[in-house]
Amino acid sequence: VLGISASTLGLQGVTLHLITYILAKTGLFVTLSYVLRRIGSLDLTSIRNLGRILPATSFSTSILLLSLMGVPPLVGFWSKLLLFLSVAGEYPLLTLIAALNSGISVAYYIVIIKNMYFTQNGITVKCLERIKDVEVIITIVTSLLTVILGLGIAPYIATYITSIK
Repeated sequence: VLGISASTLGLQGVTLHLITYILAKTGLFVTLSYVLRRIGSLDLTSIRNLGRILPATSFSTSILLLSLMGVPPLVGFWSKLLLFLSVAGEYPLLTLIAALNSGISVAYYIVIIKNMYFTQNGITVKCLERIKDVEVIITIVTSLLTVILGLGIAPYIATYITSIK
């Protein structure tokens, strides 16, 4: 809704944001399934120290969460930037509300990353991470696509934004 009513830039932002969400949510839901199978729980405390136990899964999950936060140069940054730029001039209040909403999301995502890497817990793991597991592969691929799209699309967006001025 944020970008659809504004302009072509808004439609491009919405399209890119949909791609961002499809990649991130696919990877994150697959990660949840994998963690449930390996750890036996999806409680927030069960992911404590997961970065040590399931390193590839945790790192890929962190990339996906950072993209959803809008951290550059990941694709989520560019989609949010396009959305915000498309409405900032005509709808400053809407832009502010969207920015606040993004800030709230960041707070939740940071707690997850903090628990994965910086909180100790005695987790019992049913089986160690195997890179050949399909869930791990999907999570790694979606996080790589998030990085590649972010880096690949950056020059085009920068050129487009510069041409608007």
